[in-house]
Amino acid sequence: HNPCLHFRKYIFVPIIIPETKTKNLSMTTYTEELRAKAGDQWNRIVHHKFTKELAAGTIDKPTVLKRYLMQDYRFVDSCVVLLASIVAKVPTLEDRIPGCQWLAVATGPENTYFERSFEVLGVTAEERSNTPDADVTVKFCKLMIGAAKSGNLEE
Repeated sequence: HNPCLHFRKYIFVPIIIPETKTKNLSMTTYTEELRAKAGDQWNRIVHHKFTKELAAGTIDKPTVLKRYLMQDYRFVDSCVVLLASIVAKVPTLEDRIPGCQWLAVATGPENTYFERSFEVLGVTAEERSNTPDADVTVKFCKLMIGAAKSGNLEE
């Protein structure tokens, strides 16, 4: 019986799984298995200029970080819709609880993180509403809303 079954399988929360045996890997952790499956994309993300500058604290806050946070914040609503649809469809209260807990974080402290960041960076509500969505933002939000509407938890 896989410990990821039910709700935990469908949400983006860290799950600690004991050593797992896979076809391509001998004994490995779940995180290592996911990293191996990501292949070169993992390295492209980890070694991307944005990721390196963010980790080093050298990112250009007035332009790059501000733009990133404005786009990232737009995912929150779609993510909340998707997760709420999953909460409604999983079979038991036990399966719903982690999603409800994440929803409380996303609509509470996570939401105020963005609001506080915008204030520190001097991003006004007008600037946020006048900044168009990036293509990737539109595509990702449509993907999440589409998955929520489909009712297909595997998607």
